[in-house]
Amino acid sequence: VELSFWTAPFGENDAEFFATHLADWEARTGAKVNVEVIPWDNYEEKYMTGVASGTGPDVGYMYNEMLYNYIESGAIESLDDYFTD
Repeated sequence: VELSFWTAPFGENDAEFFATHLADWEARTGAKVNVEVIPWDNYEEKYMTGVASGTGPDVGYMYNEMLYNYIESGAIESLDDYFTD
């Protein structure tokens, strides 16, 4: 399994941070996560284009102002059914 994950930049070493923190999870699950750090200046535009064209991420970071548009369009899936107490 290969997953794409889009996130905005949060520090100078984002790629290193995610590689370090995902290594154990990837080893346990056998999945590979391709992290793409997208600059803030075109973050919303890239998301809109990706989702509209079917090339958006499997998992991604969104801030509150973005979230509602994607909920209304049906582009976001609830994860509730994937977790138990």
